[in-house]
Amino acid sequence: MNEIEPRLTEYSQPVILCDYPTSQAALSRKKVTDPRFAERFEFYINGIELGNAFSELTDATEQELRLRADMEFRKKVGKKTYEVDEDFIEALKNGLPETGGIAVGVDRLIMLLADVPSIHDTMFFPVQDVFNLKQNI
Repeated sequence: MNEIEPRLTEYSQPVILCDYPTSQAALSRKKVTDPRFAERFEFYINGIELGNAFSELTDATEQELRLRADMEFRKKVGKKTYEVDEDFIEALKNGLPETGGIAVGVDRLIMLLADVPSIHDTMFFPVQDVFNLKQNI
């Protein structure tokens, strides 16, 4: 992604990226036709990611294995680690129907429509202002 995403501004039409490696889609179900890849895609316009979509991984055992493997990898490379969400795993064990969805970033859509170069230009409360507000409370 580090090499692909910056080049998406070269395309004048919308672009959909799909066939993400399973390792890059922690919550996504593996493709039945090729389990090296996940049922996930992202769509871009003018190089701006507007949406992320995937089919939910509903297998509790596989999800727990992936989350624990990710935690071990993060430890190995010195990144911040997080505890595995046991409530999430338990909820999956209780059953989740096959599901999927897409998340469209309204802030990114505004960025595209307003033709501004940074997502920070779309924020009603700039990050530094929110931080200052919290300090004064």
